[in-house]
Order: sequence, then C-alpha cells, then structure tokens
Amino acid sequence: MEAATSLTLPDQEWAAITSLEDIARLPSFAGWAGGNQPMPAAAAKRPDMPVVAASAPVSAAPVAAAPLTGRSHRAYVLNMPQMALSGLSESWLFKEVGDIHWGMITQYLQSPSSAITDDLGDRLYATFTRIMLTAAPSLRGFRENQAFDIRSGLERYGASFFFGSHQVSGPEGSCTATTMSTFAKYGERGENTSLIKGTPILPVPDGLPSIASFPAFGTAYRNRRAAEPAPAVYSCDYEILPPHDINGVGLLYFAAYPMVFDLCFERNEGKGFLLGTSTVSKDICYFANSEPTETLQFDLQSRTEADGQIRHVASLSRKSDGKRMAEITSVKQRVEKLIL
Repeated sequence: MEAATSLTLPDQEWAAITSLEDIARLPSFAGWAGGNQPMPAAAAKRPDMPVVAASAPVSAAPVAAAPLTGRSHRAYVLNMPQMALSGLSESWLFKEVGDIHWGMITQYLQSPSSAITDDLGDRLYATFTRIMLTAAPSLRGFRENQAFDIRSGLERYGASFFFGSHQVSGPEGSCTATTMSTFAKYGERGENTSLIKGTPILPVPDGLPSIASFPAFGTAYRNRRAAEPAPAVYSCDYEILPPHDINGVGLLYFAAYPMVFDLCFERNEGKGFLLGTSTVSKDICYFANSEPTETLQFDLQSRTEADGQIRHVASLSRKSDGKRMAEITSVKQRVEKLIL
C-alpha cells in the first residue's frame, strides 16, 4: 500500500483495521483521494486501489529536503582489535558493518537509537533480517598494520525496510557485504519471543527516497524463510553465553550468530577445523530471537567440499519450542594452519 501510494501509513491507523473496508477509510488516503490533490502516479495505475472522498481539502506546508544521507566512509589500520587468526576478524567485521548500517539509519531518522519509536510511542529495536558477506581471497587476505577502509551506502523500501551495501578494501584483500534490516518491538514487555514488526517515524521522507520495488535480496530472504529446511545430517545443542552472545538490550546479538555457527561446525568437523580454514562467504537469514537462558539446537543440513572449499548449510532453533531462528550458508577455504 505504501509503495503504491507513495505515502507512509502510521501504525496507529493500521492498528485500528479490522476489515478491508477499514483500509479504504484510512485517514492517510484522504489527502489525495476525491480530487483534492493529484493522485500519485503509482496509484493512478492501480484502478483497484480504494478511493474515499475527503470532507475538506488537506494542505500541508512544504518540507525541505534533508541533507544528503545514506553514505558512510570509515578508514582503519589493521591492528589487534580488528584481527583474528592473522587476518581480518570476522566477529569485528560483522559488528562494524552493523554499526555502520545503523549509523546511516539513525542519521536519516535524526534520532539516537534509544529514542526511535513508532506512532504509538513504543520503542523500536534494530533487527537485522539478512547479512551476506563475501571475502576475496578470504579473511586471511588482510595483513597486520595495513590500511583499509569501508565505504557504505543505504537504501530503503517503504518506512521499515533498509538495505545497506558495504565495500571493504585493502591492499591484498577485499570484502563486500549486503545488509537488510527492519524494526521490531515487544508484543509482551520483556519477552524476547514476542517481538513484532514496528514502523519508525520518518522526519523527512525525501531525505532518503524509497526505492520503487522490493529488492531481490529481500525476496530471496522471504523465500528462504517460507521454505522448510532439509533433514539434519548432524545436530548438537548450544548453550548461550550471555556476556558474549547477548547484546545491550537483552537480545541475542546478530553478530554472535556467525560465531555460534562456527563453533558448531567445528564440533562436527573436529578440533582444529577453524584454525585450518578461513571464511570466504557467509549468508545469514535471521528469523527470530530467544531468551538469554535458552538452549539452541544446531542442525547441519548439508556439507560439500570442492577445490579446498567447504560449504555448509545449517540452521539454529530454540530448543524449547523448535522455532527456527536463523539459517546460514557458509563457505570456508582451507589454509595453512597457524602455529600457536
């Protein structure tokens, strides 16, 4: 509806909907329906869109476009905080790319993360739904004390979906990352299993115009979420380690997921697997969260190897109710083991 009408529909209106007729009466449509204002071109092409008559013309003062947003550039020198196993730290990179992504969003929303709310005044929380990282030749291609940088851009679809693109460039290695996020709020206060989607207030929508169609990156996520995983060829339990796995607002940290998967991969492959391999790519889809006291179940759906690269497809679920929380496709390159 938002994409077709070029309007942002507040949560307060959606919360009152009980039937299709209620949608036709949404106050947000009164500004252009009935001839008071020109219908947006996207909606004019849709004869099936509901049209309601406005009781009086609606006028609004023009809003100045915000300064250019949706761009970020950070420069670094590869030192110990950014390193792991003599290369670029995957854990650090996930955290940094996530921070850049949210930094661009909060800049656009003109609000610190702790103050982002919906129309009802409920606090909204950052929720990554998919992250895809690819490294060349692998994360071991980055060397100590080398300079590198991350250049990022941001797009949005409607008021809730944000897509980030990130290019990590060094003298001998490079990475690309694509991030997808939305917002969530508690359906039941304090229950991490009760998170529901939320929509933030856009202070200046034209500061970052909505793209015309939902990206293929997001469509692929929806397809994977709807698909049932293949039967597991290996399973194990993972006990959450709160100081490492839980973030500042009490949720399972998105950047902990890739490390949880790696620890479970090594349980299947044998001790030393992580020392003898380096990440080439990770594609993670996030579906749900859990309580900090939850036990997770790891299920490996497939493992293949060719040309020194090991490809795993796996998922994580809540042990308590079987709810699938995440799915990963991971590719690692065999490398010379470190002498520790």
